[in-house]
Amino acid sequence: MERSIPDEVLHFIKECIDRIETLEVLLLLQSEPGRSWTAREVSDQMRSSQLAVQGALDGLHSRGLLEKHDDRFWFHPRRTDLAEKTARLASCYRERRTAVITAIIARPNDAVRSFAEAFRFRKGGADG
Repeated sequence: MERSIPDEVLHFIKECIDRIETLEVLLLLQSEPGRSWTAREVSDQMRSSQLAVQGALDGLHSRGLLEKHDDRFWFHPRRTDLAEKTARLASCYRERRTAVITAIIARPNDAVRSFAEAFRFRKGGADG
């Protein structure tokens, strides 16, 4: 049976990794920290949609994992702990790929969460 993922890695996934593609973009850039990439270069390397890659790059940048200048991105986390968390995630992905993928897929999507919130009944509201 596959070992579970450490809690700190699960938390990092919950906070920063919304899709498998985002994980793969992060790990690609982390694997070559001195290199800067355009969305097109990443999409060509990954054989993925440039639009999807651009979304992943922008999301990782906004979470402080990538640096950006003009249209180029590179792995340069704002804080040391983010670099350490990325390294732990990369290690878990190499050792327990299925468990990491399952954790990402099981992660609640913001859009789904917002949709569910719209239907949550609250005590004391107009309906009750």
